[in-house]
Amino acid sequence: MSADAIARDIQQGKYAPMYFFHGEEPFFIDRLANYLESKVLTEDEKAFNQTILYGKETDVQQIIEAAKRFPMMAQHQVVIVKEAQELSRSIDQLAAYVSNMQASTVLIVCYKYKKLDGRSKLSKLLAKSDAVVFESKKIWANKLPQWVKEQMARYQMTATPKAIQMMSENIGENLIEMSKAIENLRLNVPKGQQITPTLVEEYTGISKDYNIFELLDAVGNRDVLRAQKIAHQFSLDPREHPIPAIVPMMNNFFVQVLEFHALRLKTANAIKDSTRMNYFQAQRYATAVGNYSMRMATRNMGYLRKADAQSKGVNVHALDYYDLLKELLANLMS
Repeated sequence: MSADAIARDIQQGKYAPMYFFHGEEPFFIDRLANYLESKVLTEDEKAFNQTILYGKETDVQQIIEAAKRFPMMAQHQVVIVKEAQELSRSIDQLAAYVSNMQASTVLIVCYKYKKLDGRSKLSKLLAKSDAVVFESKKIWANKLPQWVKEQMARYQMTATPKAIQMMSENIGENLIEMSKAIENLRLNVPKGQQITPTLVEEYTGISKDYNIFELLDAVGNRDVLRAQKIAHQFSLDPREHPIPAIVPMMNNFFVQVLEFHALRLKTANAIKDSTRMNYFQAQRYATAVGNYSMRMATRNMGYLRKADAQSKGVNVHALDYYDLLKELLANLMS
């Protein structure tokens, strides 16, 4: 079942005796578990009928014992097992409970950051039972802009492509932080007003003009004036954009440019189709492939190694942060 399908059943009061949520992405696991916690029991019922256990502080036998209890003055009792991945060595013992689940219990197992072994006895029994099993998969970079768009649509929000690009690149695949950013926009932007880069900047703390991705764009386009303007802005708060953090991203950028040259991927669509990048990222690399030959990209990795050493105090001749970054950018785009 999909997360949305599970949520619809919960909304309609259709509860399974057990939910096993597992997978690499914690966001969907937390969201579904929290939704069940808010729906199955009333606040008054929770005092006697809700039990929360933690993987580090419990064992499978305690989980089974809690799940076998009967509710008090309520139709259901809820047992939530958080951080169940801490029980990975013994989680298969839950198979004994799956074979004979308590109908009045809603057992919620949150097994984060990893998949349950599909070959295990527990996995096979869950597949044949009335339990709901959901694998929470990562949202890759190429799917992230569409996911952001869909999440905003839940709140009747719309955003410009540039605004979605800013959020996707600067927040990345951390869906918990992305959800918080969308919530901030929902609470602060009047309903019906389109989300723009300016609004993203105002309510999420992301700069639409001065961030590492804008700097990569400027370098990729060989836009010297824009790159130096961003460098000057970075120099006003070097702790926010330290050179030892900038250099690895720049180096990875040119490594990818070299790879795309070698694979003869020169258009945004070709790069997008061959990677997990979204179109905006692919376009950045396509531009750079057109502006930097393999020889230039290789040369630039040498400049980056030198700048990294200088930023750490090696062979520095009175260069401050701004001078060092200016010199690096000038060399890269020469």
